[in-house]
Amino acid sequence: MNPAPFFDPFLAARDGGRYDQYRWFRERAPAAWGRPPQRVFGDALYLFSHHAVTRGLAHPALLQAPETAEYRIIRDALKATPDFRMILAAVLFTDPPAHAVLRRPMSQAMTMASVQPRRAALQARAQSLLDACCRRKHFDLVADFASPYIVGALGDLMGLPLGDPLALKEETARLARALDLQHEDSPCSGHAPAAVALARRVERTLTTTKPHPDGLCMRFLELYEGGNWSREDLVTNLVFLLFAGQETAVDGLGNAVVSLARNPEAWRSLASGQVDSLDATDELLRYDPPLQYAATRIAAEPLTIAGIAIPANTAVVPVLASANRDPEAFPMPETVRLDRRPAASRTFGHGPHVCAGKHVARLEIAVALETVLAYLPPEAIDLDRTVERDLITFRGHRQIPVTPDSSDR
Repeated sequence: MNPAPFFDPFLAARDGGRYDQYRWFRERAPAAWGRPPQRVFGDALYLFSHHAVTRGLAHPALLQAPETAEYRIIRDALKATPDFRMILAAVLFTDPPAHAVLRRPMSQAMTMASVQPRRAALQARAQSLLDACCRRKHFDLVADFASPYIVGALGDLMGLPLGDPLALKEETARLARALDLQHEDSPCSGHAPAAVALARRVERTLTTTKPHPDGLCMRFLELYEGGNWSREDLVTNLVFLLFAGQETAVDGLGNAVVSLARNPEAWRSLASGQVDSLDATDELLRYDPPLQYAATRIAAEPLTIAGIAIPANTAVVPVLASANRDPEAFPMPETVRLDRRPAASRTFGHGPHVCAGKHVARLEIAVALETVLAYLPPEAIDLDRTVERDLITFRGHRQIPVTPDSSDR
């Protein structure tokens, strides 16, 4: 009998064929054992099929921080690095009932109805940035458009001035690298404590700036001053918003533009208004999501998923990008169909930890795509010179060169 295949996320990302790897494993089994996502874990179970990922994301015994003696040892080891020590207190890495206390004010402030009034301001920001970009012979979509656009939008949402978008992007990119899946030979401790730098930025801004009364920061401050949140809750979750609200949105926007440039008919279909921009955004984020893996879950007790017995304290990793390409959920999943309306997409997760800011991100990216496609033809994107990020969990681009007049190439 052949041994069961063993998944190596580091190899899949390094070879540039991650989607081929996901498909290979998914076609053989809905889940497979593989290399641990962090050095402190033993072998982990990776979930590949849409059904297995969905079940894993919602399973009540798969937790972020189960109260077992064995996992406390693992969590203490993770906390040995400053970035993990801070970020593990954020909403994403907590379990009920504390999770609801932290999540509720975020989700209440970021419903689709509450974010729709931001559309006009987003359009104005996108148009202003692209007006400036298109006066140049060449520009970089990531540095010159996506980053300042998303950082400006995030500042409006939070009700805080965020300063130089490229400086903030550098700090959040360092945190993404520190939180990425770590090879056993990759010393996490070698990274500068990016979360600490972001926390200092937050504390400095809170000291020198009065937040806008309608922003999320003011809502968080009221919870802190009312005794519902600790100071750690306040600072850590502002740091988490700075990180998650910017890294994944910039990556998602860049991936979407590149996917459209590789599919000129889809580009023209969206540019002409034949497809709703939010529907198109959902499909593009399904096709090439910025977050490939969900946060690692830990089995609080022995359980079974996809017919596999999982011992207590085992790390379980739902592969979101694999679920999004499962033909059982999405016919012809490796084809971009902008009118697909992929309601079952797992780009934003599922279950109690589904992304609280998903409606914000969808609208920001949809408005940006409308604007980019109104200003540029698909030939303006220099696909031969794009540079991808060298990360595993986070998929995006460091550079997307643009030549507004393609005859200038």
